[in-house]
Amino acid sequence: MADGDGNFYLEFFYRLLLKNLNLSTDVLNAILVHGYTPVAATHSTYSDVSGYEVSGTNYTAGGIALVNKSVTKGGSSVIFNANDITWPSLGADVDTPSYVIVRGVTYDCLVCYWEHICAPDGADYLVEFHPTGVFYMG
Repeated sequence: MADGDGNFYLEFFYRLLLKNLNLSTDVLNAILVHGYTPVAATHSTYSDVSGYEVSGTNYTAGGIALVNKSVTKGGSSVIFNANDITWPSLGADVDTPSYVIVRGVTYDCLVCYWEHICAPDGADYLVEFHPTGVFYMG
């Protein structure tokens, strides 16, 4: 995952096991939240976190789509990857995010979250994923 400590939401695994979620083809968005305390076991849908979503200049509620998503298997790991995310010219009036959350849009489902504390300053706001991917298991 990206910057700080992160985790998966239980709903993510539930949806995967039911084959309701396809990381390669379903629409997945990243959102920025402020003042949110993750509860991975019980938070499951966008409505559980939307009240914490940041707002302000050049931020659109619901987040920004992950693009060029891929799932690959190699050696002893499985990797989910996507392009880094940029919010162009994110306003300094936007609250400093505490977490980035990836959520399923096609099927309303929270996937994962990680700490990302960086104050917007009017410049492009970049969330860079780890070189090994958004997340990997192995």
